[in-house]
Amino acid sequence: NSLSSDKLQIGDQLVVSGTAPNPVPAPVVSRSGDSVTGSRIIDKASQYLGTPYRYGGSSPSGFDCSGFTQYIYKQFGISLYRTAASQYGNGVQVSKSQLIAGDLVFFKCGGSTINHVGIYCGNGQFIHSSSPSSGGVIYSSLTSGYYANTYVGARRIVR
Repeated sequence: NSLSSDKLQIGDQLVVSGTAPNPVPAPVVSRSGDSVTGSRIIDKASQYLGTPYRYGGSSPSGFDCSGFTQYIYKQFGISLYRTAASQYGNGVQVSKSQLIAGDLVFFKCGGSTINHVGIYCGNGQFIHSSSPSSGGVIYSSLTSGYYANTYVGARRIVR
């Protein structure tokens, strides 16, 4: 930088090379006043592992995919639309390469419209209420297999 000292004076220019890191999203504050983070959402969602799949279900007695995401977010005072397709309208779009824990991930599973949703956990995994035959609420891979091939996009609810 050709500066004559290690102190900057008004008018000095400091050139920094490289790229700026991605900013860390600020947490959302729930109606209860608590900070909501992706890790808190994942912790809450994981409490329901093994809960049976129930078509139209939105309670701990049984969830469908969007009932599960809606229920989990509601625990933090955050309202989501009811269906997977309509939940795609919540939050802001985020690219697959920028996913963070707590983002909603969406899929077209055997149809022409979005019909499945889960919550991204990190490390290429997401938690969702899958189907009666898979055991209900489970973890699945976003990076390989069925869900990698049916992935549509993601939305960030918690910033």
